Amino acid sequence: MTVVKKEIKRILVPVVFSEKTGAVLSLALSLADKFDAEVILFHAVEDLALLGGGYVPHPSAGIFQKEMEKHAAEVFDRFFWENKEDLEKFSRLEKRISTGRPAEEILKAAESGRCDLVIMGTHGRGGFERVLLGSVAERVVRKSRVPVMVVNPDTA
Repeated sequence: MTVVKKEIKRILVPVVFSEKTGAVLSLALSLADKFDAEVILFHAVEDLALLGGGYVPHPSAGIFQKEMEKHAAEVFDRFFWENKEDLEKFSRLEKRISTGRPAEEILKAAESGRCDLVIMGTHGRGGFERVLLGSVAERVVRKSRVPVMVVNPDTA
């Protein structure tokens, strides 16, 4: 068996802005520091049209979708501001927002960003939402072309 050293230069970190995001981000930043890697913080806004099979039943759904995207951008900015002290120490940090199915958007971001590793939490949703939507982390692990580190934020 030949062992080849893998270079990790770009790490994608999908975030859901829950109270557990900090634990996953802390681990990702620690690894990025050790590997001298860039970190791409990524958030996917669920596309409401995709939940209904492509049919948006009411004109206000499109307005609501735009509001969700605007809110995600505001939350992302607030997250950066609230964690400014920790994040400013890390100069190679990028943020991206996308709209679509979260697992698919994470996979696209990893590929288009030429990422070497994805680090994500075990869950962002729970209970009934998880039964309806499935596990994003599980889908990403199953379909990713790059290694995925799934972190239990309660133990990180």
